[in-house]
Amino acid sequence: MSGNTIHPMAQVSSGAQLEGVTVGPFAVIEEGVQIGSGTVVGAGAILKRGTLIGADNRIGEHAVLGGLPQDLHFDPKTESGVRIGDRNVIRELANIHRSTRAGAFTEVGDDNYLMVGCHLGHDVKVHHHVIIANYSLCAGFVEVMDHAFISGNCAIHQFVRIGRFVMVAGITKLPQDAPPFSLIEGTPGRYRTINSVGLKRGGVPGADRDRIKHYYRTLYLRHASRAAALSELEAGELCEYGRELVSFVKASRRGIVSGPERGGVTAEGAGE
Repeated sequence: MSGNTIHPMAQVSSGAQLEGVTVGPFAVIEEGVQIGSGTVVGAGAILKRGTLIGADNRIGEHAVLGGLPQDLHFDPKTESGVRIGDRNVIRELANIHRSTRAGAFTEVGDDNYLMVGCHLGHDVKVHHHVIIANYSLCAGFVEVMDHAFISGNCAIHQFVRIGRFVMVAGITKLPQDAPPFSLIEGTPGRYRTINSVGLKRGGVPGADRDRIKHYYRTLYLRHASRAAALSELEAGELCEYGRELVSFVKASRRGIVSGPERGGVTAEGAGE
């Protein structure tokens, strides 16, 4: 270990690998943890064995990374971990559990912002430029794609996928997949409209935002089944965002969220 600033009241294992890291008082860093340069570990944070962290991250006070999965069948002897990329902000009291699978990782990419008390369960995958607000919960095997925004106090069911540029409104219960570019709200979560603000901020041109609106009208309002809606969409000329939407919906195993006007569409294409 070289170039580190470690508070004398921190507990850092001699078997941890730190290069240019700042560690606050009462932090605990276990054997086998790896942390890249420029990362700051706040007071009281706990980094468990098997946690790999890239460069220029901010780990908040009393965050816990790499804890045991909340899985009654999990064998603690399983060698797994948490892998975190670069330039993430993980605020105080956030917790990220390690994978349930041998040799696998719960993953957080680059440039994400995980706010106070948020929870990532085992085998979650968060891509890049994602924001997860205070006390929102992602259960096991959830996947959150680029530029998604999950507001405060949301509950995301296990195995759910959240597409690119999705906005999940506060206090939403999300039991099914949220297709890309959508705004989801409610208990359970339903498609309300497209995420116009997020798309505009993400540099999606106005003409493409209009096309996305048309795709969603076709998906939710024009047909009684998902299969019929997908057939119409695929028969037309789709822009890159349309192709992404169709691909996401076709790959859904849990089914996509319900629409604003009628019952949801299941994976088999029948209304709920």
